[in-house]
Amino acid sequence: MDMLQSNRNVDSETLILDIFKVAKNKPRKNDIFYEENFYDYVVLSLMWPQTNCYFYHSKDKDNKFDVNLLKQLIEKNCSVCDMPSNIYKWTIHGLWPSYDALPEREKKGKIYFCHSEHKTYTTESISHLSEDLRINWISYSSHLDSNHLQRHEWKKHGTCTKRIKMDRPHSFFQETINLYHHYDPSNLLEDLLEEKRISDGQSFQIEDIRNVLKEKLATPRFICMKTMESNGQQNQYLLEIRICLDKIDLKPIDCSNIDRNACDDTKPVIYVANKAPCPGKKYIRPKVHGK
Repeated sequence: MDMLQSNRNVDSETLILDIFKVAKNKPRKNDIFYEENFYDYVVLSLMWPQTNCYFYHSKDKDNKFDVNLLKQLIEKNCSVCDMPSNIYKWTIHGLWPSYDALPEREKKGKIYFCHSEHKTYTTESISHLSEDLRINWISYSSHLDSNHLQRHEWKKHGTCTKRIKMDRPHSFFQETINLYHHYDPSNLLEDLLEEKRISDGQSFQIEDIRNVLKEKLATPRFICMKTMESNGQQNQYLLEIRICLDKIDLKPIDCSNIDRNACDDTKPVIYVANKAPCPGKKYIRPKVHGK
């Protein structure tokens, strides 16, 4: 073999080795996602406690909404649910990978219920977050306690998060809690409620609420519980605020209003007061340090 041919062989081998090294050390997508994802933003969904309590406890034995049950709950001077001790507090529903253009029938396995053998949820895996979860991620359903709500949220939504630092239960819940503490609207809306002297049944324009939040949260999505009264009048009760976040930097972006349960901007929204829990129910209070 002549020297030229030998050099060509060496150069070829070196090139192959270099390509192998580049492929092996190729950075993960954006250094943020570990594989292709099917969503274009994420939603931090937050619940208003009293309206959610009404919503889940106004269903009959066939799980259908019953306006008479709702009236009974509204007339009570206490809440049939455990309630946060801060009467202005919003709590977590979940963190959801979202893609508006994806048909519902195609969401499973892409942004809902994604399979992964290394993403098993156990209470032990998130035990270090137990206090944060207890006071901030509360179920208002009589059929699903808070632990089961959190498990469901991981199984349905968390397993579809392809973000490197959110691909295990502990990191998913930790990041959700972090985002909640950063974007929690409770203090902002407390000022609005105090200014308007909120009472049960107080109505607001969505625009008033949006204006309070837009500087910090861009344009969130407002979700309402809608009821039809016997006189034909439709009421809407503020149920959730959904904060849309860029999937790369997790900063607020404007939401589209694509949601069948979105509040009607042209009608007043009822922002009910959080009530004290009824006998047999309790306030969920932060633990006092050292006790």
